[in-house]
Amino acid sequence: MVRLGDRPALAAVVTGPKGRTMAMAHQLFQQLDHMVAKHDCVALTAAAGRSVAAVAELKRSAVSAESTLLHRRYLGLGRLIEPTESCDGQTEDAAGTFEGAGETFEDAASVAQFSEAVINADSSGAEATVRRLFIRCVDARVSDVRLVETGFRSFVDHVSARLSLHGIPVELTRRQLHGALDRALAWPTYDLAVEAMANELALFTRQAREYRHDPRNASIMDAVDVIRRNLAGEVSLESLAERAQMSTSYFSRLFKHVVGEKFKDYLINQRIELAKQLLRNTSDKVYAVAEAVGFHDHHYFSDVFKRKTGITPVEFRHRSREGES
Repeated sequence: MVRLGDRPALAAVVTGPKGRTMAMAHQLFQQLDHMVAKHDCVALTAAAGRSVAAVAELKRSAVSAESTLLHRRYLGLGRLIEPTESCDGQTEDAAGTFEGAGETFEDAASVAQFSEAVINADSSGAEATVRRLFIRCVDARVSDVRLVETGFRSFVDHVSARLSLHGIPVELTRRQLHGALDRALAWPTYDLAVEAMANELALFTRQAREYRHDPRNASIMDAVDVIRRNLAGEVSLESLAERAQMSTSYFSRLFKHVVGEKFKDYLINQRIELAKQLLRNTSDKVYAVAEAVGFHDHHYFSDVFKRKTGITPVEFRHRSREGES
């Protein structure tokens, strides 16, 4: 099975004595590779399917070859990939799974390293972090790019939340990095994907630096600091807009652009996060926790808490204590 760019795969059937067909497939690949070698920028990559004993089984072999070809993402180009290479002792269905994708892309160290590099306008540092993430994909033999997409998007969500605290808009981070990933994964290997992202990461770090030095964004970061220091008290959109010397409507739009959430949603979410900490780490009654995070009606607090978390404050405390025991 040979695939040329986005074109349909080219299939070839190799027949011969049992135990010899793979060697014959390698000979055929070498001949084809010699034919295309005169064309620059062309890397011929092929995959062999499982050997079959009857014509009726050819479709199964073709499906196997198509699946094996996906493993070029971590094995590289310019070669014939055998089914045993892609599976490496696993069953064919299990090869290339990535159960740790979430943990790989969401680990706190990688999020912190990437964010710090962006904050310092260090594009090479940001690229190095992304390269390490993709190296993990190679080590884990991940062939399904959907797993990589899911993991990286989660990574971007964590990064965007962290960068927003430094005046870099959530929308900018998500738009730039999601777009960069989509374009990078159009390349056939992870090595090429990282190289494709390098220039885009450099552009993103420059844009992030410009936003950080924008005085309007500094006003939003000041507002975020005020909110976090006064979760138990009264914090209004109008008072923060006045503090920033902006109209309420403009401040509201700018807050959403930079932080990624509307003011009211951000305030409630921060209060709920603080409430979780108090429920987990203290023995305070629910009504006391409610007051400590700015809710004067503990029944309303319980309703909001359940809407945000799916469980009541009492249930959350109980589950937290069970998890510790």
